[in-house]
Amino acid sequence: MQLPALMRTLAAALAAFFMLQALPALAAGNAAPPSDPMVLCTSMSDNLAPHAFPSASGLGCPDLTKLAKTPPRAQKKSPKTGTFLVIDGIEFGDDSSSWSNDGECDDPRFTGENMAVELLAEDAKHDATDCSTLYQSGAITLKPDPKDIVDQIDFGDNSSQWSDDGECDDPRFNGEGSADTLIDEDMAHDANDCRTLFLAGKVDYLGDDPDMTVVEYDGITFGDNTSQWKNDGECDDPRFAGEGMAQVLVEDDREHDAADCLSLYKSGSIQLASNTGTQQTGIDFGDDTSTWNNDGECDDPRFEGDGAASVLLDEDLGHDATDCRTLYQNGSITLKSGSGNTPSDIDFGDDTSSWANDGECDDPRFAGEGSAEVLLDEDKGHDATDCRTLYQSGDIYLAGTQGGGAGQVYDNIDFGDDSSQWSNDGECDDPRFTGEGSAEILLDDDKGHDATDCLSLYQAGKVALLGVDADGNVDFGDDSSSWSKDGQCDDPRFEGVGMAETLLADDAMHDATDCRVLYNSGSIHLAGGNGSSSGGVDFGDDTSTWSKDGECDDPRFAGDGMASTLLQDDAMHDASDCQTLYDAGKIHLVGGQGATPGSVEFGDDSSSWSNDGECDDPRFEGEGMATVLLDEDMNHDATDCSSLYNAGKIHLAGNGGTSGTVTNVEIDGIQFGDNTSDYADNGECDDPLFAGEGAASVLLDADRGHDANDCVSLYQQGRIHLASDKIEIDGIQFGDNTSTWANDGECDDSRFTGDGAFDGGTNDHVGHDAEDCSSNYQAGTVTLKAGASPTLDGTMAEGPAQPAAPANVIDGIDFGDNTALWSNDGECDDPRFEGTGMAASVDEADSGHDATDCMAAYQAGTITAK
Repeated sequence: MQLPALMRTLAAALAAFFMLQALPALAAGNAAPPSDPMVLCTSMSDNLAPHAFPSASGLGCPDLTKLAKTPPRAQKKSPKTGTFLVIDGIEFGDDSSSWSNDGECDDPRFTGENMAVELLAEDAKHDATDCSTLYQSGAITLKPDPKDIVDQIDFGDNSSQWSDDGECDDPRFNGEGSADTLIDEDMAHDANDCRTLFLAGKVDYLGDDPDMTVVEYDGITFGDNTSQWKNDGECDDPRFAGEGMAQVLVEDDREHDAADCLSLYKSGSIQLASNTGTQQTGIDFGDDTSTWNNDGECDDPRFEGDGAASVLLDEDLGHDATDCRTLYQNGSITLKSGSGNTPSDIDFGDDTSSWANDGECDDPRFAGEGSAEVLLDEDKGHDATDCRTLYQSGDIYLAGTQGGGAGQVYDNIDFGDDSSQWSNDGECDDPRFTGEGSAEILLDDDKGHDATDCLSLYQAGKVALLGVDADGNVDFGDDSSSWSKDGQCDDPRFEGVGMAETLLADDAMHDATDCRVLYNSGSIHLAGGNGSSSGGVDFGDDTSTWSKDGECDDPRFAGDGMASTLLQDDAMHDASDCQTLYDAGKIHLVGGQGATPGSVEFGDDSSSWSNDGECDDPRFEGEGMATVLLDEDMNHDATDCSSLYNAGKIHLAGNGGTSGTVTNVEIDGIQFGDNTSDYADNGECDDPLFAGEGAASVLLDADRGHDANDCVSLYQQGRIHLASDKIEIDGIQFGDNTSTWANDGECDDSRFTGDGAFDGGTNDHVGHDAEDCSSNYQAGTVTLKAGASPTLDGTMAEGPAQPAAPANVIDGIDFGDNTALWSNDGECDDPRFEGTGMAASVDEADSGHDATDCMAAYQAGTITAK
């Protein structure tokens, strides 16, 4: 019987008819189903279930099931079923991007001011609503096809040191193919990489000077991108505040970090600091640019109370507005008395100063980073506009409300000033002192900058100069510092040309040998004075022509109080001037002829050559000296050296104790020159003519021939050699040390590989970075690349067997060796292959020379042989 089949067919047709009738209304606005729909009921719901229809619940069909499951909608098609939106022939796609419907277009095919800052390839055709809306409003446009405009771009040449590395280093381009660090000097000098990546859609062309483009958004001028800290992921513009801000902000970066700040502003990580500032109850609370803003404590040092932070810094004055205003209003903090908190409390005067309206405060009543460098009493109260503006911005404060005294001298100790952030807290934070009154943590930055605390505690007997007794005698301590015996003094109690650049409180009294030698040679002295009374020095008389003129003319001394011209004839003949300046800590004894025996520490007699009638201590020179001098005998031939010193047969080295400058020194045919370098007499050879363990880590051409004392001493000890001398170890010819990148700790010779090798080493440096490469080779951090020549002429010289080239044959393919410049970088650079594992740019010269990378990629299936 066919009736059931006919009924099923009729029911399906009716259902389809009524569904088509309802769809237009529903699609127009997702309207509700008709209020009085035709009721279709059936007991054969399994046959009708696939047909969608408005809800059938409550339709009054006893013992029957509803026909439909869900109401129909004009749904967007998913990527699996095709694109949803096409306008002007452009397929906008769907809204499956994570960033869809956020008001910005995230599709990297478009460009314009309303584009998202970070664009991902995966969002192409997946932000349809945002992009189509902005496109139709004219806010964005479709980017041109790279192949249509590539010939209009001058890509330049390939002279960048980073050219042909698979990344675009030209800062005119941006995108996933760009190098992480972009510098202006590479502009138009990485043509191959940038052209390849541009055509591949991996970088976009920004224009010839993208950093100068002024960016505006949301009514804010973000400015350009010329800050030196641009593109580092932090906003360096001091107009902003928030978690995305850099820790240190400088005025020079105002409106010059546009890319970072715009991105962080859009993400909500920063906001304009001026939007957070507030003034209440007559108090200018300032803004929220403090590092510690919005932490629930008031960090502004003008306030005190339970709500104030335990540590208050001058730099936070006027920069924690939200916290301080809230706490002030609820009574948790109050203004400190005399804090000068509002401009109305201060009579700024007028603008009659010659320096008025120049952007700096010239009124000597104020201090801070906004104050002029030179302050004159005559300008007091006469630079009103500048000072009022800077005071309101928190860039200056009334002198005496923060900071403190300067140059406080007591017992021949210069206690300094109160510029430490920990000053006036009842503890001495100066690492030169020790005792029960000293702070638990001592930093070298606070040396000489906690005067009030340290002086009062010193006078109370609660602190004393570390390692100095009442008579000024120095206890040098031991050699347990990690930096002991490196030729520099690392003890932060001292200062002078012989000091290490970085000083740690932990090294106090733990670099004895270095500091004792340099102290005795006059290259360092106790910070704030010599630690000895003037009674320890014979100042002589006042018979010099230049005596009593306020400057010390005795060439045995050095320091700020010295005359500009020194003559040996004035040694010991300017007593009054020199003693006054010595006691004030303005000069110190440098040794030499005429220095008293009591001012020189001769050490002990532990030298193998002690008591032989000659002085073997290399700190001295003269007719009584031994012919051969060794560094190991320094301070260890006391009896001989003291006897000869007292007899006038020797004196401390350094041209008789004058300025230490020597001229035209020649040894072994080498011209060492003079001693006029700014880094002379610091225990390192700063002359780029030399190389070796005794050479400074940074060598400047300006010091060539101008560090004679240091270089002569180190040359005679065998610790330096001519940079042009060739080095050979284990049959490997490392060459000389004439590379521009010599002595930077990395081996730049492209023949080597390993952790100690620079990945971008080029053939230009082969045989010219000998010190770095040989030292790293001996340390095991570099080895010769497989197949690389150990000689500089390219031959395989006799010597230890070189690593044999591996038998790199797979599936009958000989992958060759690893002598390509870009070998072992994770990409295959061999042009015989193709695939996703290939480098962006390949060179025929690398055919068969990137074995490890290419074998790995071949076995992983990411490349195949062409």
